[in-house]
Amino acid sequence: MSSFIESLKFLHFKELESTQTYGQNLVNNKLLSTPTLISTDFQKKGKGQNQKNWHASPAKNILQTLVLPIQLPIKHQFIISIITALSCYDFFENYLKPDHKSFLKVKWPNDIYYKNLKIGGILINLKTHNQTIHYAFIGTGLNINQVFSDAAHLNATSLAQINHDVYAIQHASSFWIHCFDSYFTKLTNLNTYPILVQRFNEVLYKKNEPITFTQDCNLKIKVTIKEVKETGILIVEDAQNNLIEVYDSNKLSDW
Repeated sequence: MSSFIESLKFLHFKELESTQTYGQNLVNNKLLSTPTLISTDFQKKGKGQNQKNWHASPAKNILQTLVLPIQLPIKHQFIISIITALSCYDFFENYLKPDHKSFLKVKWPNDIYYKNLKIGGILINLKTHNQTIHYAFIGTGLNINQVFSDAAHLNATSLAQINHDVYAIQHASSFWIHCFDSYFTKLTNLNTYPILVQRFNEVLYKKNEPITFTQDCNLKIKVTIKEVKETGILIVEDAQNNLIEVYDSNKLSDW
């Protein structure tokens, strides 16, 4: 798949209910058919995974949704999550000081963590028809200049908080676009998928560490995170060395 940057359009707002909702409404009303980045200084009803609200201080962070017209079999949908996560990982790694880079990880299925604190979140929605993805709505909330007074309680941090510096949001957003584009060009090349999955697993949060898994019978057991498959399924291992497939992150705790 070729680069989308040359045809990319930009829509920026001081305030929106949600960049995700705005982008989906444009597509559903046939008002958008080209790659478009929708960004805002403040989201009144920012969306996170599982319908959770996403709160951020005005003009302090990257709050955006990239709307991409694509043609991709729906069975490969998690690859979109992988390239988005890796682009966010590369973005933060570029800004972090050398002695901080090793603390940066991708938390399955859709968060970026520094140590045990969230520094970025991803929300992806798809418009599909006949088992084909026609539009991807790639939402990213990246913590840049916001300083969290109670970071541990809020489970959040930012580049400014880690590096003790301030960054130009527009310049940072442009850099993220280039990070994402470097992966987007590989999206339709099936030969690159194993490499992308391998890279995702190399930076996987809590890999080979114990966490708690709640089974369907509500029994809690200790398991170890092993890997994420190309389909997006998380594989964990119990004390008897049995491999378990995890489809829902809400069944995991202690992480």
